[in-house]
Amino acid sequence: MENAELLKDRKETASRRSRVGLRRMVAAGMLGAAVFLIEAGAVELTLRADRMCQEVRAASWSFNPRGCQSEELTWVLRGLSRGLVGALQPEISPFLGVATMAVAMGLLAALLGMLPARRAVPSYFALQAAAALVFAYVGYLLLFLF
Repeated sequence: MENAELLKDRKETASRRSRVGLRRMVAAGMLGAAVFLIEAGAVELTLRADRMCQEVRAASWSFNPRGCQSEELTWVLRGLSRGLVGALQPEISPFLGVATMAVAMGLLAALLGMLPARRAVPSYFALQAAAALVFAYVGYLLLFLF
């Protein structure tokens, strides 16, 4: 009798742990997507300001060029907010790139949600920065290849 109750307790405990782990992954995924969308919004505003700066600079040669961003920083910011879609198709609307990267960052955060928070948060930002650099490099190279 005690063995049956002990086995039942173990099953309930395992079931509870799996539900808690699933909730934690869902919460981490939603938080990761939300953090990414905030970052992408700030980056897109910065990129828009840079485009306006470049337009003013093209219209008026006397405009101070130090107010505009460097090309390297522009490509890294594009890689951060638009991801692979923005690298492969830079002329399309940024919405598609931001949406796909939000889903990808949400899935990444959900997977990292299994780790303790002190490891998951720095890992998320490190992987996000690495992805931004890779996508910026791919986008910059494809500009010259095709």
